[in-house]
Amino acid sequence: MPLAYAFKRFLRMDLSRVRRDIVRVAEKSGKSSAGVFFDMLWCGIRYGAGPLDYDLFEFYNLTSAQRATYVTRGVNNALVKKYNDKSQWHIFDNKNEFNRTFSEFIHRDWAETEGLTFDEFKRFANGKDGFIYKPIDGTCGRGIEKISLKDAPLRQIYDDITQRPCGIIEQLIVQHSELSRVYPEAINTVRVVTVLSGGVATPVFAFWRIGNGGRCVDNLNSGGVAALLDVDTGKVTLPAADKNGDTYENHPYTGEPIVGFEMPMWDKIIEFVKSAALVTPRVGYVGWDVALSQDSVQLVEGNCFPGHDILQLPAYTPDKTGLKPRVARFL
Repeated sequence: MPLAYAFKRFLRMDLSRVRRDIVRVAEKSGKSSAGVFFDMLWCGIRYGAGPLDYDLFEFYNLTSAQRATYVTRGVNNALVKKYNDKSQWHIFDNKNEFNRTFSEFIHRDWAETEGLTFDEFKRFANGKDGFIYKPIDGTCGRGIEKISLKDAPLRQIYDDITQRPCGIIEQLIVQHSELSRVYPEAINTVRVVTVLSGGVATPVFAFWRIGNGGRCVDNLNSGGVAALLDVDTGKVTLPAADKNGDTYENHPYTGEPIVGFEMPMWDKIIEFVKSAALVTPRVGYVGWDVALSQDSVQLVEGNCFPGHDILQLPAYTPDKTGLKPRVARFL
């Protein structure tokens, strides 16, 4: 990784947080704080690894050859810079614009709350028991709410959602029974990351996000767990993990097995995201979140800055090999 990039990263760092990271890693690893600092600095220069990468991936336990196999922050940024035209990010950052752009892949009713008339809302609500509200620019599952149409008069619900920050409302997805069996309270989405190069979209890695604790969202930042999926088969072969790194062979809320789970319609999911990737050729490195109904795949959202950390936690890398080999040819 170029020295100039590492230097710029250093200038933007929260140094008080870095000091805390160094102390914490030193305690975990049994190494001196000075040793951790200089090794962390070297990993930033050599591998593009930030302090969080160093800590999460336990670089202090890895050899040079093993470290070189990880998609670090620097590697992830290089992919974003190469394949994703920043002037097009707004398509993915705003949920209303995303749904309009990818309308043929949404497969459910939706509407924007800004400018929504009561008559339009009544037509949207007709025949439904409830819906999902999402802030237009919300991230990490924040602000998403499942709203029942049975809890209040329709006019009161309309007044409530139109007074909120601008957002979208979407028809509830009836989730595939196999996914609901593992966790029924949320739509447990599958993320598949693709790289579009030479007009061909290639799936490079995938994972399954599963809700937890009775919450209606599946995001790890909201208490969910994630399970690595074999991108070729759609099978879970390793325990799921939460944001704290705790692992689970069975779901902590329902007790249902996670290890050994085979994602239904995997071939259909792969073809679906490969087709979606062709819609925005100037944004070629995307994490696609999809949901499964009993007989179809539905696009939930896309991320033009796919996270690189979850998939390489120690729980998912028992052989201490990261995911960089899967994307090396695209760098």
